[in-house]
Amino acid sequence: MKKLSVAIPTYNKCHSINYFLETHLEVFQKKGIKIYIFNNSSSDGTKEVLATWLKRCDQIKLYEGTGEPLTYDDSARYIIEKVEEDYVWLVGDTYYLNPSLIEEVIKNLNKGYDFLILNLQNRLHKKNIEINDRNIVLSNYAHVMACISTTVFNKKMIRYYDGERFKGLQYIHLAITLEHISKAKFNAKYIGSQSIYPLKSDSIKTNWLNTKDSLEIITKLWVSLVDRLPDTFNKKSIDNAYKVLITITKTDRYRYIALMRYNDALTLKNVVRLRKYVIKAYGIRAYKLLPMLLVPRYIFSIVCNMRKISQNKNLASFCAKREHKNIF
Repeated sequence: MKKLSVAIPTYNKCHSINYFLETHLEVFQKKGIKIYIFNNSSSDGTKEVLATWLKRCDQIKLYEGTGEPLTYDDSARYIIEKVEEDYVWLVGDTYYLNPSLIEEVIKNLNKGYDFLILNLQNRLHKKNIEINDRNIVLSNYAHVMACISTTVFNKKMIRYYDGERFKGLQYIHLAITLEHISKAKFNAKYIGSQSIYPLKSDSIKTNWLNTKDSLEIITKLWVSLVDRLPDTFNKKSIDNAYKVLITITKTDRYRYIALMRYNDALTLKNVVRLRKYVIKAYGIRAYKLLPMLLVPRYIFSIVCNMRKISQNKNLASFCAKREHKNIF
């Protein structure tokens, strides 16, 4: 039987890592899955939270950063290289892995696949398909694999990884796979019948679009990753790969474009600075960004704040009904 481990790099997310362990520890223990955690020199109490969990579970292997925090790529590579099991599931601490998904992953790893690709919030088709063509992986699935937690891979695959080629792009979990399949034959499987989802909790925020870096992540960093791929991928799959991340992240829809505008990621200054990457990533859909740039940002602030108030009222109403029902 192949052994599976979960590897988690975490930085200043004490609420997230605590909730993740509360949610998953029982099933990890039941399935004998070891949990490797790298605390990347957090300063928010993560160290204390993890110390408590260490006392409760001997399946957790904790590594503490020293000095300045590492980049995401370096912290992820560090914890991957600590893994002793056959397969590693690099997981973000804001994602939910349901028990049936974990069962499906273990079942398929025992069949000897080099790696598994998991559906993301049911955004792709729900068929389970074997894949051994590198261009199909790049063209049809790389945009899903861009999300941490969607790939489970044999640890041996890291031997092909060129850290310098993909340095600073924040997609190490995908780069390891693409580097491997560019140089070696492989047998992989896409599991569409099961999905990963964000963890739902009031204490954690899971939407990466709520950052000023979101436009750069989906344009410059993604396009740079595709640009640096080995020439063993064909031109058609590369041309398609440039544009597919925008589709899976839904950042070609006005709702999400407005969110980037609200969070100060979508500004005229950023669009000008990133223009060659925006054009490659969005293609003709780049025209959708223009009207949003013409609307003052404070308008989006008012709309988003009103939406938050409405959501809070709905939540309060729901909780009141639940409390009333429980009392009577």
